[in-house]
Amino acid sequence: MSTFKDIFTCSDEEIYQICKDCDFNRENIMKYCGVYRISFSHVLYRARYYALDSKYQSLLEMPDEELDLFYNESFRKIIRKYQLFIAEVPLSLHSLKESDIKDIWQEIQNNFVYYFEKIGYNKEIIEKKCKEWNIPYQETVDLIARFYINSNRKVAREDMKTIEKKFSHLTDKKMEITYDLYEKLLKAKTREEIIELAESSIQLFRSSSFSDFATIHHNNELEEVTANLKSKLAIYNDYKKQLQEDKMKQKAIQTKNAQIKLGREIVSGFITSDFQTVKDYCRENGFSLKKFQYYLKILQDNQDSCYEEYQKKLLFIKSQKHEQCMKVADVILDKIDHGVVVNGEYKEFDLVDYYLITKIPPKVLFQEIKGERDVETIKKFARFYTSYATDKMLNERTLNILLESREVLGVQMDSSGEMIPNSGKEIKLEEKYQILDFLSQNNIPLTYDVYRICLHRIANSTLIKEEDHQNTYRKGSF
Repeated sequence: MSTFKDIFTCSDEEIYQICKDCDFNRENIMKYCGVYRISFSHVLYRARYYALDSKYQSLLEMPDEELDLFYNESFRKIIRKYQLFIAEVPLSLHSLKESDIKDIWQEIQNNFVYYFEKIGYNKEIIEKKCKEWNIPYQETVDLIARFYINSNRKVAREDMKTIEKKFSHLTDKKMEITYDLYEKLLKAKTREEIIELAESSIQLFRSSSFSDFATIHHNNELEEVTANLKSKLAIYNDYKKQLQEDKMKQKAIQTKNAQIKLGREIVSGFITSDFQTVKDYCRENGFSLKKFQYYLKILQDNQDSCYEEYQKKLLFIKSQKHEQCMKVADVILDKIDHGVVVNGEYKEFDLVDYYLITKIPPKVLFQEIKGERDVETIKKFARFYTSYATDKMLNERTLNILLESREVLGVQMDSSGEMIPNSGKEIKLEEKYQILDFLSQNNIPLTYDVYRICLHRIANSTLIKEEDHQNTYRKGSF
């Protein structure tokens, strides 16, 4: 399956394919977007753009699962509901490829009503067409009447009865049901009554018809009745808004719980593992350190017990590291005091000997033993590591210069201060390679001081002991 790792370099077709691989499932796509921390709306926009621009001629051709994803389930039902009408009385492709749901729905309504307007609102034809297109007749009539009234808002109130009469042969039953609902709403006193009535006939409860109802049935109380119904509608809308907010809160809780669950899986994997660093754990398990830290922060923000266990492991690792440092420090301090034996002879302990014992940087070891040893011992170790305080890693360019330069060690001087010919030891290139092999095989960092010490050791035959090391180093590979 494709991934979102290179989302901004992916083509629209590739992003569409990602959605297809996820079966056009909103939750699956959102999960991937959460993992790679990219915008779900960005993915949706580009996939929809490709679908409408390159794959389908209009929304009618788009499968249900894609309509649900790129728009929503309600809009998909609208498209399917009117698809036979759209096929017979085609709308412009431009309209059917717009991304604004409201605009497309308005375009469908307008064309639907205009179609019947052309035939003079003939009841028989409307009934026939509704049957052919599988659209409820009464709903069609309501749509036509409402559209006509809304489009004639500037008509004087006294003429509303005339408008009502114009559609009486189509709408008598529908209007009777609607106005009966409004009468009941006027009498409703409690919030529960209002909500129950509205829920029972929600398709009829529209503010656009309040003034029409008031004009026809309550002309003497026009403003009061209209205001009363609007207040009842506001109560119902507040109820629906609260339901939506509760739904969103529940969804947010579900999303948070899913993130916490995934965070526990990732972090607990490190806790129960033998890894000493999060970086090594992430590398071994194929995800980024940034991802680990993201889910760790989620656990911390939610005060999850897994975060506490993670902190305990860090303390345990720190304790182990400190204990190890103390043991290593005892060995190092003894070597500083007594030196080391090389080829049967004692010599002063140096940085190469140090790295043969431990790979802990001297400065780190010094920080660990501070406060754990007496002042004289600490000073002794400080003198050792500060003598290499300016040491630096060798880059490839500097290393190549050192390999190509001539090195002569142990040159003796006569009484007049002149060098005695052939008195020193010249380090050959092959011997320099032996140094690099030695450092590589023993995992010793290649620094300037380490290299200089090794030159002197190889000159004194104290670098390579019993082992006959093979030259595995070649220029440019270290």
